[in-house]
Amino acid sequence: VVIFYGYDAWNSKTLQENDEGYRQLFDHAAEVIGVSKDICQQLEKLGCPKDKISYLPCYVDLEKFAFVEREFATPKFLSVGRFCQTKAPQLTIMAFAQVLKQLPDATLTMIGADDGNGVLESCKTLVQSLKIEQQITFVGSCSSDDVYDEMKQASVFVQHSVTTPETGDKEGTPVAIMEAMASGLPIVSTRHAGIQ
Repeated sequence: VVIFYGYDAWNSKTLQENDEGYRQLFDHAAEVIGVSKDICQQLEKLGCPKDKISYLPCYVDLEKFAFVEREFATPKFLSVGRFCQTKAPQLTIMAFAQVLKQLPDATLTMIGADDGNGVLESCKTLVQSLKIEQQITFVGSCSSDDVYDEMKQASVFVQHSVTTPETGDKEGTPVAIMEAMASGLPIVSTRHAGIQ
């Protein structure tokens, strides 16, 4: 049984390098799982027999991310995810800069590790150039308990996922969105891949 999460189904370089290997995999596997309906459709396009494909979204512990009644008086935005190309955190920052024109007291907390590709540093440079360092906090990697604590305090969860123009890479279904939904946090996101 094989599971596809996103990059492995979309990244053009990965698909090219593993063309024959994927064909062998699809022949050999008893079952091929996609974490989004979007990935399941892609697996079929890649040559996996439809009867071997199953849709199985990622799991969210509903006790760990329990529903929270919240007050929306303070505009506190939250973003959770690796600093990588498909999550497009630079676009989240640019959108938030527009929000500040209407809600100058708003804050944005960005949780996530650097993916090692320079995206985090470019985000910090962008925040400095927009002169909004006081409104955006970069937290880095956090435990799921710490993420839930931030979700309990937030008023809106934001996710700006994109398909990368060079490699065609896409997300699967971001688990953080499902965790935010479970905790009762409203979501503002792009209509992308499994997010839909």
